[in-house]
Parts: sequence; structure tokens; C-alpha cells
Amino acid sequence: MAAENDLSVINDITALSSVTAAQIQQITSTAQPISTRGFVIKQSTTPDVANNARFTRYLWLDSSVDPPILKRYKTSTTSWVEVVPSDGSIVTAQLADLSVTTAKLANSAVTTAKLASSSVATANLIDGAVTEAKIGTNAVTTSKVIDSGITTAKIADDAITSAKIAAGAVGTIEIANSAVGADQVANSSLPVTKLDSNANKQLCKAWGKFDGTTGVLLASFGVTSVTRNSAGTYTVALTTAMADANYVVSLVGYRNADTTFALKIDTNTPPTTTSFRIMTYNDDGGTVPDDFSYIGFAVFGN
Repeated sequence: MAAENDLSVINDITALSSVTAAQIQQITSTAQPISTRGFVIKQSTTPDVANNARFTRYLWLDSSVDPPILKRYKTSTTSWVEVVPSDGSIVTAQLADLSVTTAKLANSAVTTAKLASSSVATANLIDGAVTEAKIGTNAVTTSKVIDSGITTAKIADDAITSAKIAAGAVGTIEIANSAVGADQVANSSLPVTKLDSNANKQLCKAWGKFDGTTGVLLASFGVTSVTRNSAGTYTVALTTAMADANYVVSLVGYRNADTTFALKIDTNTPPTTTSFRIMTYNDDGGTVPDDFSYIGFAVFGN
């Protein structure tokens, strides 16, 4: 290949037999690179393009900042702009390990589209780096949570509401022994139908205490009313119907006047699923109906 020159010839002196110092000075002062060549200007002030048109082909190393910034002249905007690599020109193999630090990344420079799948592992995250504000809505799904990854210490108070628990998600096996106390169960939130069949049978379905002379209820549960039909005869109405009439009624009574007395369920008027009759007597033979001072009862069954 032929030798190439970097400078263009402004004043050709090849035909002269001799040259003067002034001519040499003129040649060196007016020399400039050919159109396909350029130089680098290192200075802290903007190059004077208006008086030196050739500067538009030069690179400017702006030393007004530290480290200096390499710039080029952009003709369309008549301004100096920073020389930056084109997209994709710097590949991973060209970057030394740990050469890209947080301080070298502009705000929002690293987007989701620029991260390869699974490129950010737990080991790459500092403690507390992932806050709630940085997690998109519905970004954390069940498949993204490892087994036992969410512990009690990581759940804020009242963070798990009923609306956030899927139907059937909490079974008996997920509840530790003694974890649910009475103060954690809302009123009426645990109906009898939710209890084990054996546990349900052990519950008292209704109970009450009433004045034997008037039939007025003094205290009760699951009882709609007590009616005094006549002396020593009372009808108890239950609030919730029993499954059948084969339930058991336990009776207690108190009478001031006599030392012998009796009380029983009236078999002449058999119990129904919603009511039963109590008979009280002033003798242990059960022949003379009479009022008691107080009568108590408790109902067990299905």
C-alpha cells in the first residue's frame, strides 16, 4: 500500500529551489488534516469552531471536568456532544468484574427489559432493598414463594384479612394447638354445624331457669318462652328446633313448703322438636300438681 499523509498541502513549495524561514512558518501554521483525518483537542474551554472550521472534524477532550469527557461536534445542532457507545457495542465480555457500580448507573437505567430471566438472585439483593413500593401489584404469586418462605415475623399485624384467604386454604393441620383462643373468634362466627359430630352432641342445646309461680324466665339460652298452663304445668318453647324428639331434658327444682316433691317431663303430651312440657308435684308420688318456687332445665341431643 502507498504511504498516506495526514496533512493537506496548502502552499506547494516543491518547485522552489530554496525556501525561507517565513515560508516554512507559513506552511506549518496553515497545515490542517485532510478531510478523512482529524485530531484531539484537549482543553477546558469550548473549541473555537467559528474561526477554525477544521475543528468540526476533531474530537474534544473536555478537561473542565474530572475525569475529562470526550466530545464530538454535531453539525445538525452546532454543538459539542458527549461521545457515547452505541446500543449493543459494549458486551459483557468487555466489562471487568465489578466494573459497573451503583454510582455509575443513572436513575432508572436498569429496567426489567434489561434483566435476563433469573439474573437477580437472592444473593444479589441487600437486606431491605426490595420494599413494598418496588413490588408491582400481584407480582408475588404463590409459585414465587418458597416453602416456609413467609414466616410470622415477616407478616405485619392485620396484614392477612379474610378477603386474602382462599376458601379452604386454612385447614385443621395448618392451625397449631391452642393457636385460636376464644378472644380470636368473632361472635357467631363458629356455628354448631362447623363442629365435629361428636362435639356437637356434647353441647347443651338450650337451658333455662324460671319462676314456677308465674312462668317468667329468669335466665336462659336457646329458649323462646315458658308458659304456665296451670298449677305445676309448664310448656317450654325452644328457639331452634331439635333434629328429632329423642332429646334429653335434665330437670332441677326448688320448693319452699314441702320436703317431698317431684318433677318430670309430661309423657301425656310427648315432646316435639320445638317444645316440651314440665310437670311438678307437691308429693313424691306425683299425684298432686303444684307450683315450685324455681325450676331449671337443660336440653341435650341432636
